[in-house]
Amino acid sequence: MDGGEAGGSGGGAEEGDAGVLDAGLDGGLERDGGVDAGLDAGVDAGLDAGVDAGVDAGPPRPDAGPGPWSLTVTVNRVSPATGTVTSLPGGINCGSTCTAMFGGVALDAGNVIELTATPGSQLQTIQGWTGDCADAGLARRCRISMDGPKTAGVTFTPYNVMFVTSARYSKTRGGVAPYDATCQQLASAAGFPGTYVAWMSGTNSAINRILGARGWVRPDGRPFADSTTSLAAGRVLYVPRVTETGNLLPAGDLTVMTGTGPSGQGNAYNCADWSDAGAPSAYGVVDMGTGAWTQYAIGGNCTGTEHHYCFGTSFDAPVALSVPAAARRAFLSTPWAPGSGLAGADTHCSNLATDAGFPGTYRALLATSTASAASRFSGGGNPWYRPDGVQLSNTGTDLLGGSLQASLNVTAAGSYGIRAAVLTGAASLSSIGTIASTCSDWTSTAGQATTSQTTITSNFWSATFMANCNAGTPMYCLQQ
Repeated sequence: MDGGEAGGSGGGAEEGDAGVLDAGLDGGLERDGGVDAGLDAGVDAGLDAGVDAGVDAGPPRPDAGPGPWSLTVTVNRVSPATGTVTSLPGGINCGSTCTAMFGGVALDAGNVIELTATPGSQLQTIQGWTGDCADAGLARRCRISMDGPKTAGVTFTPYNVMFVTSARYSKTRGGVAPYDATCQQLASAAGFPGTYVAWMSGTNSAINRILGARGWVRPDGRPFADSTTSLAAGRVLYVPRVTETGNLLPAGDLTVMTGTGPSGQGNAYNCADWSDAGAPSAYGVVDMGTGAWTQYAIGGNCTGTEHHYCFGTSFDAPVALSVPAAARRAFLSTPWAPGSGLAGADTHCSNLATDAGFPGTYRALLATSTASAASRFSGGGNPWYRPDGVQLSNTGTDLLGGSLQASLNVTAAGSYGIRAAVLTGAASLSSIGTIASTCSDWTSTAGQATTSQTTITSNFWSATFMANCNAGTPMYCLQQ
């Protein structure tokens, strides 16, 4: 497999790096504490869904009196969620329903109150606001102009947790029911609320088995997917490599049995409903994104043991991400054919960014015969984010070192690329290419160029294929 060796079905898959989250994360993640300062910052920036944007109350009404006016806040919770709402200036600190009076000198010149909804843990979120905060949507903050009595409400809910099993199980346990029971047992032991089933297709497709639920996060709080619709369309956020214990599956042991295709539908490769060791199987890879996470290959055998995925099915918890204002953006380009040199590649990236309304300057992440791809960027800047709000690595240095925690497969327009070739020009980000590996420094349509794959996260820059220079092939575009 591209990127190194992963044990399991179908003869294994390659895995060249320690894992999707660098800086020692293969040693395990702490579910309660988050990954580290970098990850926590990414989660706060992303899951708050544009927290600081909130809803701008605008200027006060010209006829607004000084008050004081009452503000009543109602807090609802889907069990076992917790959470509170507080106000700035102070006065509101709600566990259920509370009212405070605001007005006159207690407020700023705009008579504005800011409410902040704080879920009880990283495995919880808000379903939305009501009343005079209805326009805030899924933002954690709402601003209200106190030009009269006001009301607001918010609902806290748990996320559904999804994880990969830390242990391996026989592929022939007799239907999906035994795997469902394992998922429920593991989830309950880990303290995850609700009902859990295996992401495995038998007589019913895996995606149909989780219908009615919405919003899945990994045990470390990182979001995996928003809905069954987004899953079917391949809109995977952070790769599903975290186990019920909060640790990463180790390199070399990254495959999972699914019997399920890229859109979540079952196929004929399910060990004859997980009952026949002589039947064929389909398997996914946990450190890959769109499509490949659930079906990397088909035709593996059904002997031995394998990991499987587990999904919660009890809650409606929307997942919303946004790109922080200070972040740098990175995206997968549309196909580009060499011939115009590195400057032509940079122009292609810049034009795509401009069309998408992105700020800043953009360059192609390509090597030449005189310079590495990494040398074109500073690792000391802010981390890079995909256009959908997913933080690609803890730091810029991590990404330039070849470590991703999500696939860099989202275009500037927001499309999710399937597993396909992407231009690189060298065997690693820090390596200088050659004339032969870079289409003559991207000036020629003759010959071939070194490429990698778009859905890989572990050692995502690994040299895996050669692509014809006269064929249009995507590349990675990064903000300076």
